[in-house]
Amino acid sequence: MLDGNESEYFGRKLAELNVLNAKKVAIYGVGDGAKIVYKALSTIIMQNAFVGFIENDNIDVRNRCFLEKPIFHLDDCYSDIDVIIIGALQSRKIIKKRLNDFKFNHLDANFDIVDLFAYNTVEEEVEYVHYIEAKLIKERAETFIDISKDSFQRKKDDTKVIAWYLPQYHRIPVNDKFLGKGFTEWTNTTQCLPIFTGHYQPHIPYDVGYYDLNNIETLKRQIELAKMYGIYGFCFHYYWFSGTRLMEKPLFKFIDNPDLDIKFCINWANENWTSLWDAGNNEIIYKQELHDGDCRKFAEDLLPFLSDKRYIKINEKPVFVIYHANIWNKDTVNKFLDELRTWIKEKLGCDLYILLTNAHGFDENAKEWGADAIVEFPPHAINRFTKSYRPRGYINPNFVGRFMDGVDFIKNREYMMAHNTPIYYRSALTSWDNTARKATTNAAVFTGFTPATFKQWLIDIITESKKIHQSEEDYVFVNSWNEWAEGSHLEPDMKYGYAYLQAVKEALEECRGYE
Repeated sequence: MLDGNESEYFGRKLAELNVLNAKKVAIYGVGDGAKIVYKALSTIIMQNAFVGFIENDNIDVRNRCFLEKPIFHLDDCYSDIDVIIIGALQSRKIIKKRLNDFKFNHLDANFDIVDLFAYNTVEEEVEYVHYIEAKLIKERAETFIDISKDSFQRKKDDTKVIAWYLPQYHRIPVNDKFLGKGFTEWTNTTQCLPIFTGHYQPHIPYDVGYYDLNNIETLKRQIELAKMYGIYGFCFHYYWFSGTRLMEKPLFKFIDNPDLDIKFCINWANENWTSLWDAGNNEIIYKQELHDGDCRKFAEDLLPFLSDKRYIKINEKPVFVIYHANIWNKDTVNKFLDELRTWIKEKLGCDLYILLTNAHGFDENAKEWGADAIVEFPPHAINRFTKSYRPRGYINPNFVGRFMDGVDFIKNREYMMAHNTPIYYRSALTSWDNTARKATTNAAVFTGFTPATFKQWLIDIITESKKIHQSEEDYVFVNSWNEWAEGSHLEPDMKYGYAYLQAVKEALEECRGYE
């Protein structure tokens, strides 16, 4: 919610945009952005000129009744309106184009278009320049934590922390073809700039550096760091499409080198592979489908990993994670998992321990889907606990996305959310900001997350895990080891140094002796 000062802030911007002389004003939008605009109008005594909201027929209007004001369609009201203010945080560029196209096709449309959220004052632009200049000397000095002098010494009853691991740091032919020659995740990460004053971007790696996962020395250093700070194992994202693998080389390099001494398991990243980084149905490179014979093929592909002595097990069962279970219906998933269990039992003589993540709104009883438990995968599911807002000060007008305030989410420990399944495993989030991938398409920036908030989160879920799980099942997860283009990584960076890894070490040590 906006406080009075924030309403006044946007009100001043509206005044600077010469809205005061308008006799009739409408807001295009009915969501959070429209609420901000409406409150801002009240601070410049413009609500008497306000005639109502405009919505597009093609959108799902969720918050249309937040005020008892008329809702129009543009065709019905444009001739009577002097100014239309774009009241959208996320889709304002789409609305602006729609309004400009409308004016082009309706010569009698004389309304002015005000894009409040793209407007920056001269003072804000100067402030942004000063912020960029100061980053060089201030950022690292204020927040950087150096490497620990003492390595973590694992004890029998320590909770086992597993970090999700992205393998997209080496060249593959499909990325060369669809995303440009030499593309890796670093291509996204290194081109990112701060979107607003105070924005932490780019994320620049420290220690391991801009690595290539074809280099065995990279894996050695990653494992050395992980174990030094108490990480029990990695959960490698595994991309498999009816027998076609993507980004599998680091995982095979791992199992081909038994001296790489860390535990691991696999998360089947079973969603569409797209050039938009949204797992959606546009610009699809590989579509995730199940065909006859796929289950046997998949089981055979998994065997080299599941039979490795370093593979993570719960109750003597290899842990296998499925990222997006509800991409298919329940019956399809049940049938597939039943067949998969049968094949694995035949080959290895043991069952699987299957986890379904709560990504993409999934929060059903895992047992009813043929699995054993749920595992959290933040930031999925935390949107309902965080608030959409607009940062003060300069914001790059080309940015397309949303800002989410996570301060209350952390303060109120809302990450301890309930689940509709009897057995679940928690995950803590380091931070989240995917502007490196989606700054001009659909980015999400979560603010309020720091090494300190991460440590609190981790302590809470470790404490709970010791309560609700037997020692064999005492696992928690962290998102993530190296999602650099999503601003989510335990690996050291130039701003925080080893702070996130240090938080893991301290959380584990402080949770010892819990009864």
